[in-house]
Amino acid sequence: MLLHHRTGWLRRSATTAFLLGALPLALAAQVRRPDPVTARPGASVKPKRRTDVFIGGGTVTLNQANATQGSVWIGSVGVRRQLSPKWLNLGGVIEAGSSSVDGEFFPYEKRVTGDTTVFTAVGGRAMLLAGRLTADAMFPLGDDEKFAAGVGLNVGMYAMMPSPAGGEDAGTFVAPTYGASLIGQADLTRRLGIRATIGFAQFTNFDRDKLRPSNPALQDPVFITPLVAPPAPVMSFGGARITVGLTYRFGVKTISRGARK
Repeated sequence: MLLHHRTGWLRRSATTAFLLGALPLALAAQVRRPDPVTARPGASVKPKRRTDVFIGGGTVTLNQANATQGSVWIGSVGVRRQLSPKWLNLGGVIEAGSSSVDGEFFPYEKRVTGDTTVFTAVGGRAMLLAGRLTADAMFPLGDDEKFAAGVGLNVGMYAMMPSPAGGEDAGTFVAPTYGASLIGQADLTRRLGIRATIGFAQFTNFDRDKLRPSNPALQDPVFITPLVAPPAPVMSFGGARITVGLTYRFGVKTISRGARK
């Protein structure tokens, strides 16, 4: 009887110990670990203090009364930095183009060959080079901010460099320029985009006489040329300025929509 009593006590003790050990494990198995954090749907690429470089081309209008072409093709290279507030962008741009110079606006050169005297209107070319500081206010269109539009102001200096430069009084001159434009841009990838501007450029202190390709020392003192007086020069004028090109963006990162920036 004593042996049977001891055996029953041992069985009850073992069962109790098993239950006390197994119960916490069973309860722990019912507690679900939290799901791993997943990225928000619709995660997008946003700029972080975006800096853009721009390369493109376009056209700018000059005044034909100054012996230049009416419209000049230009190449354009620039950089722009986003500031705070984020709609404000400051930068700079360099533009270059080339215009023909009409020799009919200037005295002809007299050239004598044997018994023949020839009066020649000498044409030439002039390179336009402009450097502008820019300030743009850009505003996104749509939630994904892939498109944006805005307005811009610019101010700087331009130079006209004629070739050939006839005589001592002809040659390069430098003067102020300024303008305004409407701007549209679109993102093609997280870094690459396109941008277009349309506006006007004002040129001041334009000196037509500096563009003269003929040499006054070779003009005839009696036979006055040109035969038809050219229009008066225009020192200050404005014209259309249009550029289109590609942008490349620095400083971008992926941010889920609705996440704190």
